[in-house]
Amino acid sequence: MSGLAAAAPSPLFDRLCSVASLPSGGGLLDAAGLHQSIARELGLLLNTRSRRTVEEFLADKLTVLDYGVPDLSAMSARSITDLALVRSVVAKAIIRFEPRLLHLQLEVAPQIGARDGVFLRITAAVLLGQTLRRVQFDTDVAAGGSSTR
Repeated sequence: MSGLAAAAPSPLFDRLCSVASLPSGGGLLDAAGLHQSIARELGLLLNTRSRRTVEEFLADKLTVLDYGVPDLSAMSARSITDLALVRSVVAKAIIRFEPRLLHLQLEVAPQIGARDGVFLRITAAVLLGQTLRRVQFDTDVAAGGSSTR
């Protein structure tokens, strides 16, 4: 039987900024820690505005200078076309800037009770040790930002 732990490496920035909160595994995250780390990174990604317009963001190859998502406040949750654009933008941002998520699937729908809010369900797989595990994050995106859980 292998002695490999079911763990994932902690991102470098997490290790540099939160030394006191690291697990005792020397920079390795368990399943709960990995889920929290990805949720935190998704929150940062979706709440950071890219310098690119939606059209530029979707058309160009992105660099670290393009981190975040373009301003989506002009989009309407009632428009099928706008929801498709939001899905494309978020998918491209996650694929580019959160490489721990594999086999990404996004569900996009108008947020119930919010005028122009959008509900996103992010489903993917992550590598924990040598095992792929399914993870899911629900996110509400409004003009003022997003919250990931």
